[in-house]
Amino acid sequence: MTYVMSDIHGDYERYMKMLEAINLDEDRDTLYVLGDVIDFGDAGMKILDDMSSRPNVYPIIGEHEYTALPLLRRLCGDAEESAVAVAALGKEALAAFAAWGKNGGETTAREFFALSPEDREWLVDYLGEFAPYEEVEVGGRDYLLVHAGLDHFSKDRDIEDYGIEELISVSPDYEKVYFADKTLVTGHKPTVEINPVYKGKIFMLNGHIALDCGAAYGLPLGCLRLDDMKEFYVE
Repeated sequence: MTYVMSDIHGDYERYMKMLEAINLDEDRDTLYVLGDVIDFGDAGMKILDDMSSRPNVYPIIGEHEYTALPLLRRLCGDAEESAVAVAALGKEALAAFAAWGKNGGETTAREFFALSPEDREWLVDYLGEFAPYEEVEVGGRDYLLVHAGLDHFSKDRDIEDYGIEELISVSPDYEKVYFADKTLVTGHKPTVEINPVYKGKIFMLNGHIALDCGAAYGLPLGCLRLDDMKEFYVE
């Protein structure tokens, strides 16, 4: 079975409850996580640790990982080295660090500083392995999995021609069918913002599947099984 979910945002408890709900099996199942694993919640590191231990879990980079990664790379040393690194940040980097903190990154930074230097290196390496997108075929249907959408979309562009920033920050037009032969699967934008009818629910319409049910804002965490379109929710 093939499952897709996104925008867990540091909620380890609900992440684990979801794995239990779908009964994720290492030999039988595959889970794609479409980014924004970290920030807002206080256990993003624990989620990343669990994901990295599961060979059947495939991460796709989200806006929050993309923002955090270059900042965390500078802070991989011990406490003293990290303090020196922070002090050495230029105005632009300090502004980026502050902006990330205000956008949910404060909890992630706190978790990161609590790790050993070795674990920090491991975490940065793992985040660097996140794919920009995945293409999967399930039950004779093709799916394109990205975190946010396809900015500057053109039917003449191959997916390989999109830069990461075009895949992680701008949501698609959910009233527009992008492909005749595949479904675009995204997170990033809470479904209540697409249409209030879908508050706390997965959106499926017009060749789109939108997975971010708003878990970062107190709404359910959603997950979809592509084989039969069964929806799973953890309150």
